Amino acid sequence: MNYGEDEDPIFECFIINTRDQLKKFDSKMDKGIFLWYFDTSKAYRVFNTRILVVEESILVKFKDILTSNMKLSYLNDDFS
Repeated sequence: MNYGEDEDPIFECFIINTRDQLKKFDSKMDKGIFLWYFDTSKAYRVFNTRILVVEESILVKFKDILTSNMKLSYLNDDFS
């Protein structure tokens, strides 16, 4: 993945929603953008794209860019 000189990479993540009262078929995760990691509190600062708020959370799952871009042929070579 190539980025321009002035362009920073954007890391997508998923924030586990513990704030709202969820029903059976409601989404348990919100999409977000990773902004920062705090060493002292071990939390991530993320921008929640559903409610348009910057929040701190430890319940964050990151979208794996490498595996989503892999092709099946690369996986077959590893197991041969």
